[in-house]
Amino acid sequence: MPPRLVPLDKKEFLEKEVKNILKRAKQINLTIKYFIYRLSCRKLFASENNVLVEKACSRVEEDLDILVLLSRIKEVEKIKDILLDRRQQTLFNFFPKPVISAKDD
Repeated sequence: MPPRLVPLDKKEFLEKEVKNILKRAKQINLTIKYFIYRLSCRKLFASENNVLVEKACSRVEEDLDILVLLSRIKEVEKIKDILLDRRQQTLFNFFPKPVISAKDD
């Protein structure tokens, strides 16, 4: 399919973004292997799934200070209200969330 020269309309853009997010989504299951991985000091069953869970846990621990989260949310909401109109705010809310991958960036 050749690249489009005409910009996508809003509906097509949103559909495309939702499809991209769903393609990226990957379910992670906690199994007995993960618990053995943790009990063995991360030596046994070092699979990609277990590494992803570890990275997600460390990221959550870093960002899980409730006071910091609330103040950040308030700041972002204030900035959105000042800079964006209602339609732009709706579009802003559809930006993808950060991706956690097994590879270090």
